[in-house]
Formats: sequence, C-alpha cells, structure tokens
Amino acid sequence: MVAAVAPDDILTGLAERSFASTRPDAARPYVLAYPLMLRRAMAPDPDFPALWDQLIDRRRLAMG
Repeated sequence: MVAAVAPDDILTGLAERSFASTRPDAARPYVLAYPLMLRRAMAPDPDFPALWDQLIDRRRLAMG
C-alpha cells in the first residue's frame, strides 16, 4: 500500500503492543478486503474513483 500511495511521510503507531497476540501481516487479509469479508456495504462517494486514480498507483498496489 505504501508503494501505491507514495507518501512524503509515514507516521506509525504501536497499538499491537497492548494485544495479547497478533497475526503476522502475511497471515492477515488485505486491508481493503475487510468490508467485503464482514459483509458490509460499500457505498463510496461518486467522486471516489477519480480521487482514487489521482492518489493511488494501481500497478504498484497490485504488486503487493
């Protein structure tokens, strides 16, 4: 995701340190799949696709 967004800066946090256990990233679903897995409707704003294309490099996102 970082490669696809190419941010100027990255801020991180360590919320996981307070959990008893966590799965490694390689064992977790892709972050954008969570709404689908939870059967939650996704209804983005009509302008969302244009903004997505402006901010996200889909070729890099697919390389994940």
